Amino acid sequence: MSAGASIIRLLVGSVIISSAIGCGQDPHRLAPVSGAVTLDSKPLAGALVSYLPVAKPGTMPAVTSRGITDDQGNYTLTTSDDRPGAVVGRHIVRIKTSRAPGDGSTEVLEGQTVTQAPERVPAKYNLRTELSFDVPEEGADQANFQLQSR
Repeated sequence: MSAGASIIRLLVGSVIISSAIGCGQDPHRLAPVSGAVTLDSKPLAGALVSYLPVAKPGTMPAVTSRGITDDQGNYTLTTSDDRPGAVVGRHIVRIKTSRAPGDGSTEVLEGQTVTQAPERVPAKYNLRTELSFDVPEEGADQANFQLQSR
């Protein structure tokens, strides 16, 4: 075998080994994200804030992140696989208060009658969201959303 063929085999082998070593690593960097949500200038308690990463063509989809607002409207994100933060990059953001589909009617769950509260957040912030957020590499502690009911 010639020296040139040996070098090519060595290079190909190095590329294969390098690729295999990188295979179990998450290609998406995470950063801490927290903020506050208000509706008509008042803290929005009990809202689910969801960050959906915008995937670039030809890239692997990233995990989503979510957080629940407290009584002061504050939230902190956790990924869908329970890691703190959100993937660095652009996200579509959805905010909603209703946990189950419903229009304020009652239904029976596990033998108990439960009243489902109607969604308080307009569709332009959840189902047909107009919200987005760019998560920077250093994270964000002021990812705030000021929503209006009209």
